[in-house]
Order: sequence, then structure tokens, then C-alpha cells
Amino acid sequence: MGSVDPPFNALSVAIGAEAGFVARTHDLDRKHMMETFRAAHGYQGAAFVEIYQNCNVFNDGAFSDVIGRERREHMLINLVDGEPIRFGPEGRRGVVAGSDGALRIVDVEDVGVDALVVHDAERTDPSLAFALARGGIHDQVCAAQERHQDQQVGQDRRQHEAALGVLRRQVAAAHVEGARHRRVDAAREQAQRGHLVAVGGQRSAQPRRRNLAVAARAVADDLHQRRLAGTPVLA
Repeated sequence: MGSVDPPFNALSVAIGAEAGFVARTHDLDRKHMMETFRAAHGYQGAAFVEIYQNCNVFNDGAFSDVIGRERREHMLINLVDGEPIRFGPEGRRGVVAGSDGALRIVDVEDVGVDALVVHDAERTDPSLAFALARGGIHDQVCAAQERHQDQQVGQDRRQHEAALGVLRRQVAAAHVEGARHRRVDAAREQAQRGHLVAVGGQRSAQPRRRNLAVAARAVADDLHQRRLAGTPVLA
């Protein structure tokens, strides 16, 4: 039967490591996947995106119980920043936080919209993002294998809902700004000294021309950012 140990929850590991941008999407929703990629690309820092994607060879049908056409409306929780977390047909189901801090799925009609958790991807406390990451189908990443395992150990494993979208988005403005200025200063210094600059993982064969181009781009970016921030620019 092989190893029956559960796999890592990738998003939990990323959030636990204090990743600044963490999101989840799946390959059967092209629009959602593209929006997630755009958000990740626009993030000023390293971005981690988990994709539920079927593989016909190694995990065929692993996600069908959750993202299958007949199931996704009932199982996928599309997160929208600043809005109550609800899903299902006509948004009849929602997410609330219990007195113990654990998230629970409820019928909105029973508790009211005001009781639902409002998603905030930019909150400093990562507990909400971590709780949302722990939901979903982490326990059945290899569904076919687990069904076989359940038959052997006599268990009936319940399929869980999966939260999609940007779970966490943190921007350390001072750190990003400082790093950008350090890059600009380093490019200027390299251009003045005529040192070789690593471009695309390789050292340039035309050091001075390439250095000047890198420095020019860095300075232009610096001036553009200063104008956007309203900082006076001396000619």
C-alpha cells in the first residue's frame, strides 16, 4: 500500500513561514486562475500560489470530489476581500468563527449574514488565513489512494470544502522600499566601476553597455516611484 502518511498542507507551511502572499486556485476555472496569477504577479515580494490540478498519471481524479462540475458550487468557497465568506447555491452557506476560534460551516439563514466571518487578506494576524488553508481537501490530495486506504482500515473519509482566492497579502512597505533603494544604489555603483552584472542568471558579455542599461532602468524606476509618491525630484 505504500506510505499512508498525510502530505503537507502547502498553504499552512507557507503561512507558518510568514509568507507575505498566499493564494489557492484550480485549473478548471480559467478566470479565477488568471485573476489569482495577476494578483500574485502584482505583489511586491515573493508570492506562493497553490493550484489544484489533475494529473492523469499520478493523481487522476484526486480533486473531482471538490472541483468536479457537479460538486464545485457546493464545495468551493470563493474568498472576496472585505466581504462575508459565503458560498453554495445562492450563497446559502457561510463561515462563522466559534468561541474557540475554529471556523465552522453554517446555513446563513440560521445565523444571519452579520454573524459571518468577513474575509480580510491584509489582516496582520495570520490566524484566519491559516484556518482557511487548513480547510479544503488537504486530507485527500491523493483521493484514489485514500479511498483504497479507507477500505482497508474501514474508515469513511468526509470531503471538506476548499477556500479559493487570496488568503493572505501582507506588504512590509519599509522593507520593500529599502530593498528597492539598495538595488538602485548597487546598480549605480556597478555602472560606475564597470563591473559585470548578472542578467538572467548569466554574466553579461558586454559589461559596460549592460551595466549602463541596468543603471538607467534602475534610476528611471526610482524617479517614477518618487513622482507617484509626490516626492520632489531635482533635475
